[in-house]
Amino acid sequence: MTAERSAIPVLGFRAGELCLAIAAEDVTAVESARPGVAHIAEVLEVEPAPPSATQRVIHVRAVSGEDGAQTTSAFLADPPVEVMLCRAGHIVPMAPSVPLLRLQPIMGFARIGERLHMLLDIEGIIRALQRERTGGEP
Repeated sequence: MTAERSAIPVLGFRAGELCLAIAAEDVTAVESARPGVAHIAEVLEVEPAPPSATQRVIHVRAVSGEDGAQTTSAFLADPPVEVMLCRAGHIVPMAPSVPLLRLQPIMGFARIGERLHMLLDIEGIIRALQRERTGGEP
């Protein structure tokens, strides 16, 4: 890994007490909370924090395929919502032998600062949000 990529920018946030992160390059906007946006805690099936003025809507996009097709979505996240640097050496990919966690859109784990964060797969998050909106249909 080159020196300029020894640390990867991620956007950190929470779903209740759970520390999460996604690649910052997948984020298109962050805005104040508004009604009608699914909470990331619903997707991960964990308890969200109580509603607060510091919750944020995170807009994301996934680019896939050779044609560069983009899929977008948005979710509500608990604070703090902040850009952090994740050292490449602190990332542990998800082991395929962990069947329970493979059901979730989790890529792996990373120690960022003093906390362990779950690294989320943005394509998996977008698919899960679409299922949430359509009542479970793919």
